[in-house]
Amino acid sequence: MHSSSENDTKGFDKQKQILVAVNLLCESDERRKTYQVIVEDVQARHRGLFPHPGLFDFDAVESAVTAIYNKMQDARVSPDVSSLLQDLYDVVDVAVATDAPSVREPTARYDLSNIDFSRLRAEFEKSPFKNVVAMNLMEKIEERLAAMVARNPTRVDLYERYQEIVQEYNKDKDAAEIQKVMDDLFAFNDDCSEEEKRYLREGLDSETELAVFDLLQKDSLTKGDREAIKKVAKDLLGKLADQRFALERLRSMATVQAQMKAEIIKHLYAHLPASAYDPDEINIKAGAVFAHIYSAGLGGGTPVYH
Repeated sequence: MHSSSENDTKGFDKQKQILVAVNLLCESDERRKTYQVIVEDVQARHRGLFPHPGLFDFDAVESAVTAIYNKMQDARVSPDVSSLLQDLYDVVDVAVATDAPSVREPTARYDLSNIDFSRLRAEFEKSPFKNVVAMNLMEKIEERLAAMVARNPTRVDLYERYQEIVQEYNKDKDAAEIQKVMDDLFAFNDDCSEEEKRYLREGLDSETELAVFDLLQKDSLTKGDREAIKKVAKDLLGKLADQRFALERLRSMATVQAQMKAEIIKHLYAHLPASAYDPDEINIKAGAVFAHIYSAGLGGGTPVYH
């Protein structure tokens, strides 16, 4: 008969091996996705053959590949990395402990919505499973970035910078390069936070106003022109908040789309600095503003901003 401590040790060893496997699979996005496809195919075949008696001989293998798959999915879909880090620290604590303490201090959990990322970075550096942590961070940052670009399409430079970090991560790399990728991810996340506050630095009331302001900008504007464009953005959004441009009407009725386009062009021709914009530029800017409002659903409301 096995003691409870022996069973616990075996359980922790199994969890450690699962995490080691996940860490290896997360060395590149391609490797992770390939494993995911293979396991989903295996699971489908297993279901198709059940309850064939010959399947029982492969239960241990099926359980192992599924456990690795599930842990990898947990790392991707968890709302933050708290649970994942808890697992990692539990495994590390057991692996390095020489004597089991009678009372174990609880390991701190982390909430990415209010944690100091410099502190979190320091905690990550203790983890032997950096690939898992990096992949998890990329998943969360990608979700955040997608929402940011939806709110403001001029943030394409942020998206391009993120793709460069991902490409660097997917290359063959040593521990030092993994650390650099993680540092880049943290720095990128900090920049995202700064970008989300930029509307305040511009003296605007919302990211909605910032998006329209950014779409109307061009090179070589004077300070006075920029301030004038901020007012143009505010006033235009005020006009387009009219319920006649409600999202359901805008998306379903060509006449409402035409009316909104006309309203935008009329407003820009009347209020953009005449010395800074020629008619062709105004038409292009009007098209860009309409396209964003239509895709983001800003007519008569701001769905994408909630």
